[in-house]
Amino acid sequence: MIEEKFRSLPRFDPNVTRLKRLLVSGATECAVDRNGRILIPPVLRDFAGLEKKDVVWAGMVDRIEIWSKENWEQAFATSREQLGDLGSALGSLGL
Repeated sequence: MIEEKFRSLPRFDPNVTRLKRLLVSGATECAVDRNGRILIPPVLRDFAGLEKKDVVWAGMVDRIEIWSKENWEQAFATSREQLGDLGSALGSLGL
């Protein structure tokens, strides 16, 4: 889905190139072991701040996000504080 959208963007637009670099270049395939566990590569653990064992798997409709517990709690609290702003944004999306 998102790959199709990225492919449809102008290839030589410098803003598109920067956006792809930021959002797509860090994508990494992660193998699932026999017990169904996913080993998150060190570069992604560092990027996400997953230094401790406590992590949050946040369901995002058709994907998941993996957060350190501390970062998740901070982001969730910020989202709660901005709930009024989110309401108007949701309205513009027809939700």
